[in-house]
Amino acid sequence: MKKTLILSGVFACAVFLSNNSFSQFEGIIKFEKYKNDTTKYMYHIKGKQVRITEFGGDGSEKGIQLVDLEKKSVLALSPDRKLYMDASNAKDAVLVSPQVTKTTNKKKIAGYDCTEWVAKSEKDNTVISYWVGGDKFDFFSPLLSTLNRKDRLSKYFVEIPDNKGVFTMLGE
Repeated sequence: MKKTLILSGVFACAVFLSNNSFSQFEGIIKFEKYKNDTTKYMYHIKGKQVRITEFGGDGSEKGIQLVDLEKKSVLALSPDRKLYMDASNAKDAVLVSPQVTKTTNKKKIAGYDCTEWVAKSEKDNTVISYWVGGDKFDFFSPLLSTLNRKDRLSKYFVEIPDNKGVFTMLGE
């Protein structure tokens, strides 16, 4: 059975960029992950700090992660249980080496001109298409590295050369 995972980044109206053309993105990113069901997330980015909020189907906060990209630490909060814990993933990242093709395919997503990057792994029998855009999203690749997630969408993206500054607006 073939599984498809799609991430779609949709930017909130409140995007805070300074007038400096070399500034990093600061603001709010809302996106959805589709697998068997839909999970909604909201990223709040300020400097080297990222707050990730996960929402349930009813719109309630299921969990919050506070990520410090400088310290490479993650603090998980549970609003329901009124608990917090260190959720830093100290395990070594699983090394993958997908073949990456940066295509010339273009499309506009959430107001950004995006280019398609395709990562393939014969070993994992996987092909992932990333639609990346922007040039001020310096937090994104370090965020994925700090979270050290095991899903292929994240693992492969971290291994793509020259991924600094772009954000995956759509991943399939």
